[in-house]
Amino acid sequence: MLDPCNKLLVIDDQADLCEFISEAAKAMGFEALAVTEPDAFRRALEDFQPTVVVLDLQMPGADGIELLRYLGERGIKAHVLVASGMVELTGEQLVLTHPDRFSAEAIAGATARLATLTGAAPAA
Repeated sequence: MLDPCNKLLVIDDQADLCEFISEAAKAMGFEALAVTEPDAFRRALEDFQPTVVVLDLQMPGADGIELLRYLGERGIKAHVLVASGMVELTGEQLVLTHPDRFSAEAIAGATARLATLTGAAPAA
């Protein structure tokens, strides 16, 4: 039985990855919805009201950081998992929660953490 408090929304330009994440979430008891376009994502936020969002950072025609800002501007309280094919992380994942608390400092801190995990120099 699905818990109405467990609603996961995933956006990624790769439909097969969206489906994989959605199916895994459903197997864990989530109601899940997957979208591949930013406009569909924005509509789904209002209609579906997710408690968890999985967000790709780098998509053609969409900027994941812009979508994170959109979440914060709308006061969306969902927990956010940021995913990206830009880097490969081993053993750890970058997880940001409560986008209403995002600030330039929070994003800079997350970027620094990502740089530490990947061994890359943070952007200036």
